[in-house]
Amino acid sequence: KDKIELSMDLPGVKHGNLQVQIQGTQLLVSGTRAIRTDDGIEAEEVCRTYQFDHEVDPTNLTANLMNGVLVVTTPLAELPAPVDIPVTTNEQEDTAVAIEDDGDA
Repeated sequence: KDKIELSMDLPGVKHGNLQVQIQGTQLLVSGTRAIRTDDGIEAEEVCRTYQFDHEVDPTNLTANLMNGVLVVTTPLAELPAPVDIPVTTNEQEDTAVAIEDDGDA
């Protein structure tokens, strides 16, 4: 699988009243739609959030609204290769405690 595709039902939300944003690992979708009430027609706010497991590249993110369904697609980012981190110590060599493996692990 080389992409993530999210579908959200947003009935009544029009293209001009919809905003899609990405902040780090969080996708924010907001908009307004007209709803009928006893007093007439009122605007109702719609908000959805989705938390990705990792940061996504906003330049490759696409959003398409069709028939009240928003589809957001992003390619999976390549994870960087592991980097070895050197371990240092401030302890004296003769005060270090040796840990022996007794084979019960």
